[in-house]
Amino acid sequence: MADRDALQPPARCPGPGVAELFDADSRPVEAFAAGSRMKGMAPMQLAPGQTARSGLADKNRAENLTELGYDASDATDSEVLDAWTYNVFPNIAPWGGFGPAIMYRWRPWADQDATLMEVRMLFRKPAGGPRPRAAEMRFLGEDEPWATVTEWGALGSVFDQDMANLPYVQEGLKSSANDRVELGNYQESRIRHFHATLDKYLAGEL
Repeated sequence: MADRDALQPPARCPGPGVAELFDADSRPVEAFAAGSRMKGMAPMQLAPGQTARSGLADKNRAENLTELGYDASDATDSEVLDAWTYNVFPNIAPWGGFGPAIMYRWRPWADQDATLMEVRMLFRKPAGGPRPRAAEMRFLGEDEPWATVTEWGALGSVFDQDMANLPYVQEGLKSSANDRVELGNYQESRIRHFHATLDKYLAGEL
């Protein structure tokens, strides 16, 4: 795996819409609240010369590992910060990393143009502590926003943003003049691979 932490921009190279994090004397300044998707996050103090990325990584190590009794010395910045997902055939997509993890599962629905999408939040229990019972599944109605799941905090609104375009994507699947779905060579290669694997599975080749 490439060391993504080595690909950071210099500390004095602000990203789009982000104020410069250090003044000329490199005095610690109050960091931004990590973007609109993390509204309500308490501001943090950066040490001289520290980037926002490394500061957030230290914060996540403390909250998600150290404070729960786990050794965080081997956890890289990427593993406690970055959002990366695996697609497991045929219908599961777990997120990686040491933070509270998300896992998706899709199941068939009576309507062929719909599916049951499950979103599970997986939290690490305190080291040596008892394993709590799993939370009961909550079903959302077709017109019920994800943001109504208040237990997720701001995450529900993130899902609403991500899901808003899906009805249009579904319509687009049926709008082709040649009755075919044309997939991009690179960006949609995972979709193509999924359907190729599904065809082999249905044909008894796997």
